[in-house]
Amino acid sequence: MEIKRGISQMAEYPNVEINYVVPKSGNMYYLLKNGELSNGVIIATLDPRHAIDEANESNTVGAFSENGDTLIDFDKKKITVINDDLLLAVNSKPVSDEVIDALSKQNDEISKTAIMDNAKQIEENLKNEMGDDGEIIFSDPFSEVNVYMTDSYNNKLGLDCSFVGKDKEGLYFHTNEVNSDTKIVKYDFSSSDDADEVKTEEVPVEDVNEMVDSSNDSNEDSTEEIDNVEEVNEATADKLKLDISSPVVDGFEVSEDELNNISLEEVKGMVNEMPEVTEEENNEEKEEQSSEDEDVTEEIEDDQVVDNAIEVLNKMIKETNKLNEKIKELEDIIDEQKDELSKKSKEIENKNKIIETQEKKFNELNNVLNKANQVLENIE
Repeated sequence: MEIKRGISQMAEYPNVEINYVVPKSGNMYYLLKNGELSNGVIIATLDPRHAIDEANESNTVGAFSENGDTLIDFDKKKITVINDDLLLAVNSKPVSDEVIDALSKQNDEISKTAIMDNAKQIEENLKNEMGDDGEIIFSDPFSEVNVYMTDSYNNKLGLDCSFVGKDKEGLYFHTNEVNSDTKIVKYDFSSSDDADEVKTEEVPVEDVNEMVDSSNDSNEDSTEEIDNVEEVNEATADKLKLDISSPVVDGFEVSEDELNNISLEEVKGMVNEMPEVTEEENNEEKEEQSSEDEDVTEEIEDDQVVDNAIEVLNKMIKETNKLNEKIKELEDIIDEQKDELSKKSKEIENKNKIIETQEKKFNELNNVLNKANQVLENIE
């Protein structure tokens, strides 16, 4: 059974990536986090909200085999992974008399206290039965669970009960009745790679507000297009590491005519910002100055300053022109990438319109199904 990737269009979870499968029934089921086991078993839910955020409670959790056959009916509240071969599932609607009775007394503080005291005693009894290597993997007197094998449909190992423990040799099931017997199911955990690891997968669901009809080919195309856009974004990020919103040197070029019109005072100001000359150079300049008339010396100094400044500015002009050429090349690359992204955005908009249409159709189908369920309930 192929796992596909979609994008949520729900208002509360916009553009959130979500994995889903479409088994033989044709319905869409959403994978829970870490819901794909190494043996191909898939833990899923009919509620996309629960798949995205497990804090959203649900009662439509179940499991598929690798080939798409149902292993655990999708009427569970929560599923815990014991190992790839064993799943602990919480019933949405308890069926045992003990749990039904406990739920009826949950709002009575005296009765609730007595039930919780019994729960502590049951845990202690289980720990004593299991020994030092045992552990409690489920304990809730107001809930009901059972352990399922993943080799076939609805293959329960124990009782529908509120307390389950395990050690290296097997599983221990106990009801809310303190004095009832513990049912022990032999199972060799010592050879399992997951013997000391218990993973919890909560599986809640409320309404089935599907975002995309996976059986429609257009949805698969939409996912592929979105993937391509992500690749374009990554390629763009790799190519363009610079954030250039405007030219680095805007209008810095200086023509030779403008250079000749620079006043002596402006040139001297530029020279003052240049690195200081060494002491040896100063001594040489002093020797030259002392050998000439003061007026002639000042004129020579001015000429040298102008020549040096012109040489410096010429170098700056050349370097600036190189920078502007490089900037132009980068701007061309950016423009090309923008055009590509713009095309992809338009494609995504078209796909989103298709998805919205499919959502409306699916919502209409859900309404019809809900009405049908209500009719069936009334008949029952």
